[in-house]
Amino acid sequence: MAGTALITGTDTGLGRVLLNTFLVHGYRVFAGRYRNYTRYNDSSSIGADSLTIVPLDVSNPDSIAAAGQTIEAMTDSLDIIINNAGIEIKHPDASVDDIDIEEISGVLNVNSLGPLRITQRFLPLLRKGNGKLVINITSEATRVCECDRKNKFGFWMSKAALNMQSQILQNYLGEEGIKVLAIYPGWMRTELGGANADIPPIESARGIYELSQQSWSADDPIFITYAGKTINC
Repeated sequence: MAGTALITGTDTGLGRVLLNTFLVHGYRVFAGRYRNYTRYNDSSSIGADSLTIVPLDVSNPDSIAAAGQTIEAMTDSLDIIINNAGIEIKHPDASVDDIDIEEISGVLNVNSLGPLRITQRFLPLLRKGNGKLVINITSEATRVCECDRKNKFGFWMSKAALNMQSQILQNYLGEEGIKVLAIYPGWMRTELGGANADIPPIESARGIYELSQQSWSADDPIFITYAGKTINC
């Protein structure tokens, strides 16, 4: 077995492709999913013995606690945590005059606080692992000084908070040999990215997998693209 990974948001899109990619490379994968996609089950044919599908709502502490009990009953360590789960509001292009603040609050709860909940809950398992790697799937368009956007409040605010979280976690966990990466997966042809996006999710997933196999130090860049290019924060 190559290692053990927990991946959130594996229902569809990048998460589902990441799941398949890590399975193909011999990983034991715990796949967090929120929705009940029956079509998802075809992933299990790749490595049924290496895949555990875990119901997981990263915005719900009770769901995370239950997932933790399930995973701890099956492994005593994790090598990699990939915080991939993320959402967007129904009308992301709405102006400040029309946005639903409560809906944006829900996006922040999933995209920003969700990864922190997952990292906190599974940190004891990660400390016992070999890879000791946290990957937060983020965006490159979160640099405040360069922002020219007039909408998409929820998504961009949530990813900016996630980037700050990643830096704080690295500052805290670096001395333990734990590496935190905030990876921009590119503009992908997924449900969120749309049909006109630049790349298929498999290209991004392969890049993220390759990055996960590198040896990282606490002094290495945190913010990078799926191709390994450093993003200036």
